[in-house]
Amino acid sequence: MNTVVEELSPCRKKLKIEIPAEKVAEEMKSVVSQYATQATVKGFRPGKAPEGVVKAQYGKQIRDDVRDRLIPEGYQAALEQEQIRPVAVLDVQDVTFVPGKPMSFSVVCDVAPEFELGEYRGLPLQSKATDVTEEMVEGAMSNILDRFATYEDVERPVGRDDLAQIDFVATMEGRPLKDVAPGAEQLGEAKDFWVQVGESSFLPEFVSGLDGMSANETKAIDVRFAADFAEESLRGKSAQYAVTLKCVREKRIGPLNEEQLTQLGVESEETLRQSVRQDIGTRAEEMERSRLKNEIVGRLLETTVFDVPESVLQEETRNTVYEMVQGSMQRGTEKQEIEEQRDQIFDAASQSASGKVKIRYVLSRISDEESIEVDDAEVGERVAQMSVRYGSEPEQLFEELKKRGQLDNLRQDIRFEKTLDFLLDQANVSQEASPASPSSE
Repeated sequence: MNTVVEELSPCRKKLKIEIPAEKVAEEMKSVVSQYATQATVKGFRPGKAPEGVVKAQYGKQIRDDVRDRLIPEGYQAALEQEQIRPVAVLDVQDVTFVPGKPMSFSVVCDVAPEFELGEYRGLPLQSKATDVTEEMVEGAMSNILDRFATYEDVERPVGRDDLAQIDFVATMEGRPLKDVAPGAEQLGEAKDFWVQVGESSFLPEFVSGLDGMSANETKAIDVRFAADFAEESLRGKSAQYAVTLKCVREKRIGPLNEEQLTQLGVESEETLRQSVRQDIGTRAEEMERSRLKNEIVGRLLETTVFDVPESVLQEETRNTVYEMVQGSMQRGTEKQEIEEQRDQIFDAASQSASGKVKIRYVLSRISDEESIEVDDAEVGERVAQMSVRYGSEPEQLFEELKKRGQLDNLRQDIRFEKTLDFLLDQANVSQEASPASPSSE
């Protein structure tokens, strides 16, 4: 078999393949023999028709079968002969098939990039300080205490952090808001509605307008809806709210009692404080380790220059665009706005996809160089972790991933994570000095 390899680009090749006439004739004879045994020919019992009659009746089908057998067989033999490992087959071209003569065809395929791997051990990195300050601990303790806060009725004007019980009715241009915007009835009228003053989860202007009101007081509050407000019919418009304050409750935060400490799984507030400090430190170290890994990725991309297969890049770009659009929709972005940003989304996705594809090739090479592998136990452990997050049984999730052909991708992700851990452990990491404490006079 004769094969000529043409380089179309650094990661794209065209294989021109010629199969000898003898091989074509051999395959033709085999196919004709099968047809003669199985085909139905009028005037002959099954399997008794002469081959010449069979070829006359089924000539096109026989030639198609021979061609369809020889192309993949010849392509695989050419890949082995030329030691080429394709990542995608793009096209089969220029098929020439005349019985009795050599058969020729071309295959265009993308291949993995060839590149020189730079020095990846001992990368110089600087680790930022992860000291836990008292301010961090106090902030975390305040959040915990806030979870056990209580609210008690008070006889005074409403202030920040108070809970206010209100009745309200809204109008817009003299009409009830619920009639103007049927999709936002909850914004048009309510009774015994509780809102926390200082929180902007409802309507910022509305909530700030409650500040200073007293029980049984009625007040008019003007609200202008933002240009990107969730309810489209209200965007950029103003409404007038008639609000009556019915009750004020003050937020009370006290020291933790035994029952609350038990709920938190600690014996004392001091034990809790130590646990909080440790958790903050652990999270800070994990975040710093993640930052250093990202820095390693950046260094590897900077020092390893090569082209990537266009087909792989296009697929990664499509996946990235999909993820970006889905994320925008989940955050409430309207389809029209996403469509208007289509070019920016695609440009950002293309840039991100290029980096993702390149680093996968680099990490794969390093994994091979360092014989970093992932065993079945590690895959099973990761699936078990994922099942907790998804609220499913590990066995069920494993079978689902297997069915969707995603177990190999998961194994590859784990392998790359292990490789980055290896690179960080091998890096030359210097410690950034902690900020100097103010000297006491």
